[in-house]
Amino acid sequence: MKAYATPEDYKAYGSGAINEELIDKALCNASDDIDALTFGRIHRTGFDGLQLSQQELIRKATCLQADYVTTYGSFFNSPVQSYSIGKTSMTFNGKVVSGVHTDDSVIALLDRTGLTCLVL
Repeated sequence: MKAYATPEDYKAYGSGAINEELIDKALCNASDDIDALTFGRIHRTGFDGLQLSQQELIRKATCLQADYVTTYGSFFNSPVQSYSIGKTSMTFNGKVVSGVHTDDSVIALLDRTGLTCLVL
């Protein structure tokens, strides 16, 4: 499957945290996550068959998802949800939607495409 975003899209929408040699794989994996979050609708319809506004939102969401997984992926299967050391504490606030670890910004972008609605 072709990724829903290109390395050029990542330069525009991503944080830049992913190394150039890893970006293609990260975007492909993020595209798989986006497909799961949209119940396979993008794959079935074909990315080019979507409206331009939907395509742009999906590109942005793919870049954000790639950043999220790269940054926080090591925490996904951790038995520790939060910890404190002195006055410093950390809580992992990630979401799991359709079996995919993601965050609110990705979900918000995908909701705007109309492809996450359960009643379609």
